[in-house]
Amino acid sequence: MGFTGDLWCELTPGSVRIQSRSTSPVIGIMRFSPHWFVCWKEGSDYLGNNIWYYTQGDQIVTSPKVKAWGYLPADMVEAPQHPFPGLTKCSWS
Repeated sequence: MGFTGDLWCELTPGSVRIQSRSTSPVIGIMRFSPHWFVCWKEGSDYLGNNIWYYTQGDQIVTSPKVKAWGYLPADMVEAPQHPFPGLTKCSWS
């Protein structure tokens, strides 16, 4: 899987989910900030926003083969707007 760009910014530590919805299983944990995000997609509403960012968590919780890759809701990403301008929409959205 290749990515054309990324976003590096501050975030609120929390759960990385396997899908872009709040009921999806937690696959990883974000512990450190700043962090990077490679794309975004629309998902379930989370605190008034339906944008989710794809990233790799700092700690694997389940499914070691996935290596903590998953989605973090936009509310946890400190960006001036969501989706962040110039960051690519995930091609599998």
